[in-house]
Amino acid sequence: MRSFITGGLRQGKAFLNGFDVFKSLKYECGVHRVQRVPQTEKSGRIHTSTVMVAVLPQPKDVRKRFNRIICIRNDLF
Repeated sequence: MRSFITGGLRQGKAFLNGFDVFKSLKYECGVHRVQRVPQTEKSGRIHTSTVMVAVLPQPKDVRKRFNRIICIRNDLF
């Protein structure tokens, strides 16, 4: 986790595992609105900001074997 010098959270990561976790959380990715009342706020006004949520699956096996060489041709006109 990373935090600001003045307090608050800048970045956080969570690793979840279990049965169908990605299936349950894959629609939670995107921008969410966060509301808070700062400690210095005397009249109780609500401050609104946004947070980005990314839900990524963990690959089972990241090592892949390639049996053939793939040639990429790049033509510039």
